[in-house]
Amino acid sequence: MRQPLRFATATWAIIWLVGAHSVVGLLHGVSHVVLGVVPSPADIAFIVVVIGIVPIGLLPFVLRGSRAGVGLFALAFAVSWLYGMLNHFVIEAADHVPGLDHGIWQAMFTITGAMILGLEAAGTLLAVWLFWQASTSRLRSASATRGQERLTKQAAVEGLPADGRAAGREECLVDVGATHLVSGEAAEAGEPGECLPHGRRLPISREGHSQ
Repeated sequence: MRQPLRFATATWAIIWLVGAHSVVGLLHGVSHVVLGVVPSPADIAFIVVVIGIVPIGLLPFVLRGSRAGVGLFALAFAVSWLYGMLNHFVIEAADHVPGLDHGIWQAMFTITGAMILGLEAAGTLLAVWLFWQASTSRLRSASATRGQERLTKQAAVEGLPADGRAAGREECLVDVGATHLVSGEAAEAGEPGECLPHGRRLPISREGHSQ
């Protein structure tokens, strides 16, 4: 199904966010190494998988408008934001920003950390909006399908396909018109040859032909 323009624009915005997030994340990782702030093995696994790999791997699903893919993307970015906020600005750990030595790399560490938080917050909000759009679009599509099914069932009960009624009326009008042209009489409502429901006709009187 073709997605609305604003939906497509939002998905491409997420691609740019992920690209910027990856570049800034690499710079932040360099500042980690220079400052000697080495995360634990569990932290490294979380950073590589959840913060680095998962958002990039989910991009194809986001581009296709997959509700599950967009939801997982929003979850990954939200968890990444929470992790960065707690470790850099709340919990007094090795990578707590106020506890680092001042200098150019401390400034790089702080700036890139704040940029990552901003990108993750923007990506989370945008992904939540996309998830809501995909959900409402799915509900509208399901409602339209149910409406079409009701029309089809109603037409089946009446004895004709829904798209065959107009054809039946047109055929009936053509036949009646041809009959009146032959007999030379104008068609009047209620006279023989009038079209009945579902294309049935009354017998046409031949009295006019015997005169």
